[in-house]
Amino acid sequence: MAGLVEVEGSDINQRDCVDNTPLAWASRNGHERVAEILLRKCNITTDKPGEGGQTPLWLAVWKAHEGVVKILLKRDEG
Repeated sequence: MAGLVEVEGSDINQRDCVDNTPLAWASRNGHERVAEILLRKCNITTDKPGEGGQTPLWLAVWKAHEGVVKILLKRDEG
């Protein structure tokens, strides 16, 4: 995974066919490790709304993924 996010010229904030970013999907599905890699390795936007206008943080809270919520809040603080 780490190699995929480091491909030169790739846009990790790219939206998919339903307007979500990789971070939005990781947040929605509770993938803490993926969220950590995306945040650590990439110049990623944490507050980019996707499908329905929800941000990755909103999706993590909605799905009760406490670990992802903590990761996103920590990133926003630092």
